[in-house]
Amino acid sequence: MRCGALFSLIAIVFSSGCELISITEDVSYRSSDRAVPSKTIDQIEVGQTNRLWLEKHLGPASTIKESDETLTYTYRFSEQVQQRVRIFLLFQQRSTDTRERLLFVELKDDLVQKLWLDGEEENLLEALTPG
Repeated sequence: MRCGALFSLIAIVFSSGCELISITEDVSYRSSDRAVPSKTIDQIEVGQTNRLWLEKHLGPASTIKESDETLTYTYRFSEQVQQRVRIFLLFQQRSTDTRERLLFVELKDDLVQKLWLDGEEENLLEALTPG
């Protein structure tokens, strides 16, 4: 009889659409004076986003480097990654990893030309662009 009840429970779980394994990850950024949603960084567009938008949404840059015709804004963030792994009725684990990150934004003629995070060789905008 117990096997029948267990089989019924498993059948209900599968037929109800419940996830047996769930893995979620949430990434957030924080500068010294504000929280910065990761969606904000995703909204930056080459040739469209200007210096005033950056200052409004990301705050003042930690450093500004001027060379030839470009400005490179450096933003210092604390990146927090929260991950949760659940196996239905058996196991649940949560972990939080925090590290310091640098976001570099290159501007020319007051418009974003390039965007990358420290330790990443490729242009972040190219990585985010489908194709």
